[in-house]
Amino acid sequence: MGLRENLSTWCLYGLLMAGLTFGAFGNLSTHLFDGEDTQYLRDAAVSQRDFSFVTSPDRIYPGRPTFNLYLWVAYKLFEDDPAGYHNLQVCLHLAVSLLLAFTFRRLGSNFELSLIGGLLFLLNVAHFRAVHWISCTNYLLALFLGLTALLLYSHGLRTRNSRWSYAAAAVLAVAIFAHASTVAITLPLLILTLTAKLPKLKVIHLLIPQFAIAGICGVLLIFVYPKAPQLVMASRASQPVDLVLNLFWFWGRLITTAHWLPEFLDLAETTVWECTAGFFFFGLSAFLSVRHGLSVLWTVWLIAISLPFVGSDLWPNVPGPSRYLYLSSLASSFILAWMIYELAKWLGRKRIGLARALLVSTVTMLVSSSIVGLRRAEAVSLYHSGWNYITNQEYETGLGQLRRAITHNSSILPPDVYLRLTTSGFIIGKSAEGILKKALADHPTSPELNMLLGASAFLSTDETIRQSGEKRVWDALESSKSDKLLRWNTAV
Repeated sequence: MGLRENLSTWCLYGLLMAGLTFGAFGNLSTHLFDGEDTQYLRDAAVSQRDFSFVTSPDRIYPGRPTFNLYLWVAYKLFEDDPAGYHNLQVCLHLAVSLLLAFTFRRLGSNFELSLIGGLLFLLNVAHFRAVHWISCTNYLLALFLGLTALLLYSHGLRTRNSRWSYAAAAVLAVAIFAHASTVAITLPLLILTLTAKLPKLKVIHLLIPQFAIAGICGVLLIFVYPKAPQLVMASRASQPVDLVLNLFWFWGRLITTAHWLPEFLDLAETTVWECTAGFFFFGLSAFLSVRHGLSVLWTVWLIAISLPFVGSDLWPNVPGPSRYLYLSSLASSFILAWMIYELAKWLGRKRIGLARALLVSTVTMLVSSSIVGLRRAEAVSLYHSGWNYITNQEYETGLGQLRRAITHNSSILPPDVYLRLTTSGFIIGKSAEGILKKALADHPTSPELNMLLGASAFLSTDETIRQSGEKRVWDALESSKSDKLLRWNTAV
């Protein structure tokens, strides 16, 4: 719709993306470690003394030597400083998003659509966990390398030069050893080849290196790294019906949290309506594939790259499947961008100015809601981090993280956050009275909050305060009609 493609435009786009990255993820530099971060860093510390440990099957999470090498370098730079890892991860996410916009363009999308697709991926809320959690950097590395392999291969298709195919296969191998799910990229490569309308012998000649590398890497993972997370996940896969429901749930989550984070949504819960949304999203993707040729590639990508994760054990993963959506959200970002672009063009078919205004306003609204959603999602990451610190008996740090999470945005957090805060505080003799009173100001009749505040009074040595607390607990129990409060009282 009139945007010129030149070096200046690309540079301005890069600056815009960098500014939006800072706006959406700049606060991550103040976050601490979470989940598996400390386990990965313990292995990284061992690698500093023994470099061969980078490829060792004895690591806590084996089978990812590419990611281990990244951590080896990062540990040299940052050691135990979480800010450095977070900043590097955010920069890598920006690089992936820029490369994705370039990939869309090189594979045939028009210039404006490509830029919008990269922008929507950058600010996609659905995969926030992959950017917040240091140990999820392997997803970012895998996608960056996977897109590089895709670009090299497509260049080989255009030039009919097999050397690019071999280069693509080499990069694909490195991607697979960042995350095994990138084996599935061979299917989009197959689609690219079939749509190129080449002689059969040439097709076979180009595809053999890709599938051979995928097969060799798969065999190595099975025999050298039998405890690799993806293999363990596959070995305990659920029933076929559950796998299909998981697949639709993942696709539904790509829509329900695409550029927003609703308060009513329980991120860890599988719901029928989200599975239904996923079913319709897949149907829409298939429809667009028929109407718009390039969408076939990304629909196949959506299916292929989702399959390695459908057997995931998500409990007790509070953010739900968020990190598993990083690679597949590429496809949903393109499909959404295409829909916005085509709708604006159709509505403004007689007035170019109107079409441009509709496009800009729609993208601006999505950008705004995405930044709000990503900022809100930080509360979930802070909560999860606090939970992990408390599990590791680092109570002071864990309580600090939980307090930050509640202060940041308590409405998006699981209902047990105040219970965790209160009971963990009891262990080290710290009361959560201040935060509980503040929460009660917004929810004065909450039996849960009243019970916890009453229980907190028992940290006091003043008998009057303790008696008042006991009365508050009994009043809360009597006013509640839920068995949950009795279980909470037992926990307290």
